[in-house]
Amino acid sequence: MAYVLQGGGSLGAYQFGVVKGLLEAGYEPDWIAATSIGAIQAAIIVGNPPEKRIEKLERFWDEIAPGNFFDFLGESDITLDFYNKLSAACALLFGQPEFFFPKWCTGTIPLWGDPTTLSYYDTTPLRKTLLDLIDFELLNSCPIRLSLGAVQISNGHLIYFNNINYRIEVEHIMASAALPPGFPAVNIDGELYWDGGVHSNTPLEVILEAIPAENTLCFLIDCFGGRSFIPKSMSEIEERRKDISYGTHAQRTIYNYLQRQKMRNSMMELSRILTDEQKKESAHLLDIGSPHHCTLVHLAYSSRIVKAASKDYNFGRVVIKKRMECGYSDAKAVLAEESQWGYLPEDGKSRLYESPNNFSRLFRKRKKEVF
Repeated sequence: MAYVLQGGGSLGAYQFGVVKGLLEAGYEPDWIAATSIGAIQAAIIVGNPPEKRIEKLERFWDEIAPGNFFDFLGESDITLDFYNKLSAACALLFGQPEFFFPKWCTGTIPLWGDPTTLSYYDTTPLRKTLLDLIDFELLNSCPIRLSLGAVQISNGHLIYFNNINYRIEVEHIMASAALPPGFPAVNIDGELYWDGGVHSNTPLEVILEAIPAENTLCFLIDCFGGRSFIPKSMSEIEERRKDISYGTHAQRTIYNYLQRQKMRNSMMELSRILTDEQKKESAHLLDIGSPHHCTLVHLAYSSRIVKAASKDYNFGRVVIKKRMECGYSDAKAVLAEESQWGYLPEDGKSRLYESPNNFSRLFRKRKKEVF
């Protein structure tokens, strides 16, 4: 069983709600691939015993989004828009406790120099928070495989820090969440890294390319790809740009994977009618048709509680709680339809299941597609 956790800043609260629902229902992952805020939450999951995972994730959000004196404004539909703007402005101007603070506070915003110092914000508080919340000995000995995406600045390559091949330390998590130009690059063994979302915000490929020849259940938790709309203001244009930039890569990855599955299934069908001699001559092609089962459950954040480009850096406590509730509700809705995706698919087939609240589900004739 695998989780794929996207980046998305404060939208990661939705991600937490989904994960909470899955963990409570007993859907413990064997592998988590993640980037950015997803990498932070994945590391907290893997770096804690099962009975403490939800508690530590809740503590993380309590610490970085503790609330403000004006939170009452977020409780009314009349003042919600103003509350959203005010919360986002506070994050930009003053940062978030236990997460990051603006360098203007210290009077140092370098315009040139080393990428590890070139940023608008200082993420030293995040380092301390991660060290407080994560047991790194457990993280590196845990049977759950952890893959954290980061981009090498020098060549633009996307790499994954894996607790099977690397000893994961706090620097690896911070590298996966080092989104420029807000956050500084992280130096690991002489190589500079940025947030994996700069290259791919949906680390789904690393799971799909390594799926063994057995049934795999993969939960893709999408922070950006839930609801489409036509922008009617400059702010909505930027909001929609982010949705497309950070969310549509998942759609393309899923489409390409399912097309490859069709080819694999065709090769398996072909192998059944070939003679032994023909099979021997075509062995290199028939290997493509090896059984490769995957059920992909796609959950996407579809609520537009925050209708603005600032939705990924709006850490208003009221909004954070609503996103958590939305994610938890979506997880429960998916679990209620377990009969749609919870069974072993036909031999050699993979399945895509869209959660009930996914906007993309409206464009499908069926609730599930089998390939």
